[in-house]
Amino acid sequence: MLKKISAFSLMLTLTSAPVFAEDLPDVNVDVGLNFVSNYIFRGADLHQGRAQQKGESYGANTGEWAFQPTITFNGPSGLFFNIWGSFATAGRKDTDTDLRFQSAPGGAVATTTGNVDAPSIVAAYQSVTLAQALSQDRRVGAVPGFYKEANGLERADEIDLTLGYNTSTKEGNFGFGLVHYTGPNPDTKTAFPQTTEVFFTYALPFLTELTFSYYTDTEAFNDANYYNLAYGSSVSMTDDLSLSYKVAAGYGAQNRLQGWQDVTGTIGVSFSGFTVGFNYVYRPDIRFFDTDNATGNNDGSAAWLNGTSTRGDGLVADPARNNGPINSYINSAIQAQLTQLTGGGYTYTPRQKLPTGLWFVNVGYSFSI
Repeated sequence: MLKKISAFSLMLTLTSAPVFAEDLPDVNVDVGLNFVSNYIFRGADLHQGRAQQKGESYGANTGEWAFQPTITFNGPSGLFFNIWGSFATAGRKDTDTDLRFQSAPGGAVATTTGNVDAPSIVAAYQSVTLAQALSQDRRVGAVPGFYKEANGLERADEIDLTLGYNTSTKEGNFGFGLVHYTGPNPDTKTAFPQTTEVFFTYALPFLTELTFSYYTDTEAFNDANYYNLAYGSSVSMTDDLSLSYKVAAGYGAQNRLQGWQDVTGTIGVSFSGFTVGFNYVYRPDIRFFDTDNATGNNDGSAAWLNGTSTRGDGLVADPARNNGPINSYINSAIQAQLTQLTGGGYTYTPRQKLPTGLWFVNVGYSFSI
């Protein structure tokens, strides 16, 4: 926590330094108003909660449109400060996808017999003490009821602050700085922890289109590093029309997990400040995005044989076959049969393979002041 506060304090101190005030006439501002059909960051689908809301399987483009504005203050001698945001345009609020009577969002059925009948509901309410009812609210599961699951896309809202410096020398183009990631909504405090990264970039003097970037988390350092190699350029068709393209490969290095995380290809057309582009993201190592890691069962063992799943198998619970009362009834019947056959110890959860390829489109308008 002290590292995060120190890094962010340094960022605020530098952005308020006299250099901006003294050289204000040399400052120019770039503004971008962009929309993307899905928010994908380093291969991670941050809007996959939309598939959960709709009860659909995770696919190549199951997210939701996001508005991603950006503003960059370019100061003298290569110093810059950027504010970037991402805000979902639909599916922002949590929804009740399982339609079950529960003790908490996403929790088990809040009955004593497993049946949602009147006696069981009464018994479930009787199990809540007066102290629990007075000290907590329904949001944290004090009283049994129909709860909304934590799938609202506003949980993925983001505002990033970047302070950096770029310079061109005969040895090449260098850049470095800090990026502070924040989740502006109260519900993002746990799902989207605030953190700060230090970054460094370099491009050869004779091949500036090829850029190497390195990011490291100040909260974890060697446990959270990201390396990126990107090649991009643009071709002018007319004075106002240009074609741009970019290919980038990212390598992730986390605690007990390293590998090629994402490969992204982008092609776009720009005309008088307007841009339209298509983006394809290939995920070579699906372990980076397998949410089974949250269970701590990430050793790659064949634990799925006992009804569970591992980080290495790329299988996650399928929203299309787990959400809703009909799926709950079918899965419960299958579970009961498996319990009789195996003597217990087997948890049945319909799963799907995570897609290795994702795509999205972007449209936007940019201008300078």
